[in-house]
Amino acid sequence: MGWYDRKLRRVRDLSCGDRRMFLELEVRRIDCRRCGKVKRERLDFVADNPLYTKRFAYYVGRRCRDGTIKDVAAELGLDWHTVKSLEMAYMQAQLKRAGTPGPARSALTRLRSARVTPTGSW
Repeated sequence: MGWYDRKLRRVRDLSCGDRRMFLELEVRRIDCRRCGKVKRERLDFVADNPLYTKRFAYYVGRRCRDGTIKDVAAELGLDWHTVKSLEMAYMQAQLKRAGTPGPARSALTRLRSARVTPTGSW
């Protein structure tokens, strides 16, 4: 595998006081000799939206629990749609972490327990 190209990308991170913090990263694209495609290098700390870090996206999701999307967007200087997408990603991660709840009792079990056996002849 060889480098295809590289470029600088600015990624927003948590603020420090009243200052917005951005990280400048060199993101490489790699030419895969096996499949012949060009693929972008993945960085573990960058969120699904490549303009934000995971911890910033998590912070936005936590803030949305306490306030409205409009208020969080105004506080952080973000677009409403950006906050909405980061909050959706946060909620999906929370659901994945919690898992899907199973049924308390299956429908077949409920039918079996509700069935009454006839005492007389038919």
